[in-house]
Amino acid sequence: MGESAGASSILSQITAQLTGDDRTTPFKKAIIQSPAMRPASDAAMYSQVYEMFLAAANGVSIETARDFTSAQLQGINGALIAASAFGCFTFGASTC
Repeated sequence: MGESAGASSILSQITAQLTGDDRTTPFKKAIIQSPAMRPASDAAMYSQVYEMFLAAANGVSIETARDFTSAQLQGINGALIAASAFGCFTFGASTC
């Protein structure tokens, strides 16, 4: 159950690709109240985030990045979030 930003978080998780060996989602049911969701629906935005990811990953290919450890990906994620404009999010519920 979540409201506002919590609802957006749950919404993101229940609409994410199936994960894990058994291909299950993290939730079977959810109560979402007033999500503050503004998805990045612009292809240029996704392209920009992809280029930012590659730059933060020292220019490696996406194929190489698929073999990164969790720690490496967390570091890249942190760098991308730190580079986000004030009040905006590179990933998630409210992009600019």
